[in-house]
Amino acid sequence: MEQIQSKLTPESGKFTLGAFQGDELVGIVTFARETHPKTKHRSGVYGMYVSRVAPDKKARHRQNV
Repeated sequence: MEQIQSKLTPESGKFTLGAFQGDELVGIVTFARETHPKTKHRSGVYGMYVSRVAPDKKARHRQNV
């Protein structure tokens, strides 16, 4: 658990965001800033994961909208 926590801890130029559906983590994305002096103003998606939403959850979501 500590290894995962250390990877998710924000650093200079890098941070991770999570997306939740209720109490369930359904997505995660990490952004990282470029380190080269001429490209430091840029950042990009370093890693992203989005879980599949089960068909019954999609149906419930549509009913609640």
